[in-house]
Amino acid sequence: MNYYNEGSFMAKTMEDLAKLVAILNDADLSPYGYDPDDAYETEGKFCMEIGERYGDIEAQMDEVADKIIKANLSVDFEIHYFGNAEGAYVLHDGVYECLGESAYHLRQEDDKDLLKEIYRRGLNRRICNDDIRSFMQSELESQYGLYEHHAKRAAVMAFEHYVNTEDASQYDGIQWAAEHYDPHAWIQISKETLPEYWDDFAIVIAFPDETNTLAQENHYTLHDCLHKLNDVKFFLDGIDAGGECGK
Repeated sequence: MNYYNEGSFMAKTMEDLAKLVAILNDADLSPYGYDPDDAYETEGKFCMEIGERYGDIEAQMDEVADKIIKANLSVDFEIHYFGNAEGAYVLHDGVYECLGESAYHLRQEDDKDLLKEIYRRGLNRRICNDDIRSFMQSELESQYGLYEHHAKRAAVMAFEHYVNTEDASQYDGIQWAAEHYDPHAWIQISKETLPEYWDDFAIVIAFPDETNTLAQENHYTLHDCLHKLNDVKFFLDGIDAGGECGK
């Protein structure tokens, strides 16, 4: 496998830079070694390039990141690799990530382009709805004593009541769910909100002839449910997608 690595390390202080150099040299990241004098100052920080470094350095970057974090150094880095594969090793604010190609390219996208794509997919609405359901779940746990598993399902009831009942507030939905939640019953959801539950819940499809089936377990896709099935109703069964159908 042929890889070429490029990028830089950024240290906040000379003291951090000196400790960083020791870590890099211990990891044998460069055959020539590093020296604090190799760094240059930019925007109040000390920057040092990785230099000409070929080959797979993932294990070494993992080691370097681990030592930087454990030493609590004010050091960030972003090292891009390409060749037979592409990605990056990134440490920022104490969080280390080894990014594959798609994740790396997504990281490079302009904020405006990302926002456009989020709005195009309708993800902004889903993010907002997820926050509302999370709040409802928290209230059902803290105010009504529901355990997490039940509170998550009851939060769906609360949200569906809130969005489908004229003039209902979020607290109206929470109270209604607390009063009507049955842990053994399915929870009906609308076709419009179905995509928001697909990954977290087992979905039950109820047909007009009063038969039903589990969607994911019987290989129905989300596209099938949204565009190929008519006159059906959708319910949540279990928390985990593909759970057993039991009512």
